[in-house]
Amino acid sequence: MRWLAGIVIVLGCGYVGVFFAGRLYRRVQQIEALGSALSQLAFCTGFLSLPLAEALRRSASAQSGAVRRLFLQTAELLTLRPGIRPGEAWEEAVRRQESALCLKPQELEALKNFAAHLGRGDKTDILDNIRMTSARLKVAEDSARAEWARDGKMYRGLGFLAGIFIVILLM
Repeated sequence: MRWLAGIVIVLGCGYVGVFFAGRLYRRVQQIEALGSALSQLAFCTGFLSLPLAEALRRSASAQSGAVRRLFLQTAELLTLRPGIRPGEAWEEAVRRQESALCLKPQELEALKNFAAHLGRGDKTDILDNIRMTSARLKVAEDSARAEWARDGKMYRGLGFLAGIFIVILLM
């Protein structure tokens, strides 16, 4: 019975470590997906000249999870609330998805800065805003990849080691 309890403790602590390592990996995936969706948005607004709501829907179609919901909610807000500014719709969608996004405050700040210029100016201004945000997200993606490579293994290892340590203390 004690061995079974020990195994449960080790596995439980290991799961916690794997969970935190998984959040680091999801952060990398989400930043990458945001960059991809912004590239698609640039194509849809710049070259296809689609209205912003339709461009957001098309950009969301190739994504999944919180990034997809972020773009779809922004498009939905623009469609359902005719008087809302695109930046306000984007900020509200970011606020709604903030808990599902595994992003750090500086990455969320880049998304909020994107909202400040969304839908303002001509095509060139919109494309410049998208490029600037994409560049910020690329830097954040590189940083997130380095953090995942450095800390992901540590979190997994520390989770299992903490479980083993607790079992040793209890026995």
